[in-house]
Amino acid sequence: MIKLEWEMIKDVFKKNKIWLTIYLMFIFIETLLTILRPTMIPVTASDFLSLIGHPLYYDYNTTTILLKLFQVCLIIYYSYQINSYEYQYSLESFLLRLDEKKWIKIKLLFLIILFGTLKFIFITFLYLFFSNYFELQFSYYLYSIIYDLNIVLLTVTTTNFLVNYKIWFLMLLVMIAAYLNLIFFNVYVTLGMIIVQLLVNLYFFRFKKILK
Repeated sequence: MIKLEWEMIKDVFKKNKIWLTIYLMFIFIETLLTILRPTMIPVTASDFLSLIGHPLYYDYNTTTILLKLFQVCLIIYYSYQINSYEYQYSLESFLLRLDEKKWIKIKLLFLIILFGTLKFIFITFLYLFFSNYFELQFSYYLYSIIYDLNIVLLTVTTTNFLVNYKIWFLMLLVMIAAYLNLIFFNVYVTLGMIIVQLLVNLYFFRFKKILK
């Protein structure tokens, strides 16, 4: 089952790689524009934090706001595609043979590891362009990863439990929640939201909610 989950993740990214490619291209262009600008405009940590989508310390301009929105949309889109892969592709007979508790545990574990690792790699690689300007701090990783994982779990929880609504409405709800979490970000509240959502999915998720 673990191997199958990994194959599903690879298939999702293979089929939808264009969106991630476009996002990374824009990030690269904006990074070059930042580090190559005139010396009278110093490069600061705020520039870097805006690019990685840090929820606490940022200095957003129009471009980075759009990049942040694009980033949030990507997280929602990919986490939705991975979480709903089986029942999107009519694998009801497969799902009904599974232990739903084991399935949701593995699904959540893979999503957390996947998005946490991708964010870690993204921040580390992007910092290579900024390493001459300031020191990389642990909080840059911590807060950014926690914020992204909360979006992932908001997507999973919403699509798992509000199945009677149109998908565009569910995604709109997640977008609004992600925006509010960004504006009023508190690391302890966000961690609490993550824990609550994990418990809700682990104890109350049922396949019949999806397959009815």
